[in-house]
Amino acid sequence: MNRNACNPQADELSGLLYSLIHITSAVDEEVPDPAGAGGKGERPCTGTMRMRPRHAFLLLLVEHGAGMRRICGDERLQVQGGEAILLSPDSAEEIVIDCCGRSRYWAIEFQTVRIVNGQAETAELPLTGAWPVPELADQLAKVRTMDRLLKTGGWERLRAAALLHELLAHLLPYAQRAPEADADVPGHAIDQAASYMERHYREPITRELLAERAGMSADYFSRLFKRRYGQTPLAYLAAVRIAQAKRELALTGDALRMVAQRVGFNDEFYFSRKFKLVAGLSPSAYVSRIRTSVRIVALQHHLTGHLLALGMVPYAALVNGYYPLPEQLRGIVPIGGYRPDLDKLAEARPDLIVTYEQHDEITAPKVPMFEHIAPTVTIPFALDWREQLRQLAVAIGRRETAERWLAHYEEEAAAARTTLAPRLGREEVLIAGIGPDHVCLFGRRNVGAVLYGDLQAQMPDGIADIEYYRVVTLEELFGYDSDRILLTSFRNDGTPATLRKIGDTMRRLQADPRWQRLRAVRRGAVYSLLEHQHLYTLYTSYSHQLLLGRLQRLFGTEMSK
Repeated sequence: MNRNACNPQADELSGLLYSLIHITSAVDEEVPDPAGAGGKGERPCTGTMRMRPRHAFLLLLVEHGAGMRRICGDERLQVQGGEAILLSPDSAEEIVIDCCGRSRYWAIEFQTVRIVNGQAETAELPLTGAWPVPELADQLAKVRTMDRLLKTGGWERLRAAALLHELLAHLLPYAQRAPEADADVPGHAIDQAASYMERHYREPITRELLAERAGMSADYFSRLFKRRYGQTPLAYLAAVRIAQAKRELALTGDALRMVAQRVGFNDEFYFSRKFKLVAGLSPSAYVSRIRTSVRIVALQHHLTGHLLALGMVPYAALVNGYYPLPEQLRGIVPIGGYRPDLDKLAEARPDLIVTYEQHDEITAPKVPMFEHIAPTVTIPFALDWREQLRQLAVAIGRRETAERWLAHYEEEAAAARTTLAPRLGREEVLIAGIGPDHVCLFGRRNVGAVLYGDLQAQMPDGIADIEYYRVVTLEELFGYDSDRILLTSFRNDGTPATLRKIGDTMRRLQADPRWQRLRAVRRGAVYSLLEHQHLYTLYTSYSHQLLLGRLQRLFGTEMSK
């Protein structure tokens, strides 16, 4: 994003003339050991250096070390290595540099001039506060060159003045945001660093590498990162790696050494110590706790279905009319209707929470709290449903149960294909979802996974391009003249209001002459699953097994719904 776009302040500042006056550099050099050979080697404190602007702006760039800004003796602001601060001419502010530490800084004095009606007048810079210096090394190189040119004198001062304009052009756009206490540009750089760690956690990462990528000094980067995320960059990296390790340990069953290497630890013993420090349990104890969990909470209906397929009723789950399983889920602890309630989730005191990585905007901010309530296993949403079942089974110690269930399912699917193949032949079957406000077409997942995948029914043209579903207009729906139509629910929560609206949509469809002209309608080959909400339509093992039997009955009777 262009920082200067539609920015009146940028236009004003870029139209000024900046006149370089003087540069002061200060380095607290190493001194001989005052205690002599074999002494403690303590360096003498030379006190402090105080600077106050005199009739000019004072721009301080701190290369390393620290200083303190004081305003009228009251307000204080620490200035760290990698930062800049600008003081106005003749202000009561002053900079106090601690010369007892190894502080290196550059103080640049300059004046600003604005040309108004052909006359030069002194201009103000409405900028305050300290801010990070992007690309610090490059900017310090400019300052050193400016210092050398000033000392050379003559026409070289013009070149020094030109470099001052380059320096300010680079720095001032960031200084304009300084009153917001690092809320914009630095925050974006810090967020990018966090995102980098989340993507590249397997690779060697150092604080210096992250700081360099952010265009800051290592000390300033660390301080700003901790202010934003509540922990140091390397602690954040360790937490990212341990979070990934938890997932690997839970879902793969691989050896500890393999998991450690995959998440960025070369030493499995160091990994074990770090894991216990972050997770509170050793890796083996963590895995054992998950495998032996009894009080399991499912935060999505899909996962509830997978647990039922594995012969396990969840201890707690979301309960609503979307996935109607009153008999199967009788007696479970409800922890919310359509999204988890944190208080109810905590009160349930689960052994394990299972969830997907996708959450609505209300639930997403609560996700970090799940791990504080109980160990949390995240099943990737994009996985094929069979792999979802397998990963969940590994996590809860039911791998063999899952393989037996899947083998039985494949037998049922093969038998259903044999039964339905003569009836379906090469006929196209369209899956239309009817909702309270919209209609859609389902693609390869959900009901399509069973109908088009396991039963190998023929897809109408264009349906293969739909992975989940696509909302369509009635005009688009009527454009599919398929041999058969299967009507399913779309966003059907089972409430009276929703059922009433879906009924209205169906009546509009059936009254439309274009519907009546469809081949499937004329031959009585329209089938309905609408009365069961999403019992048959969720992308989960339990629903798929129910759907196999249901489709055999629907297509076998040729009964129009």
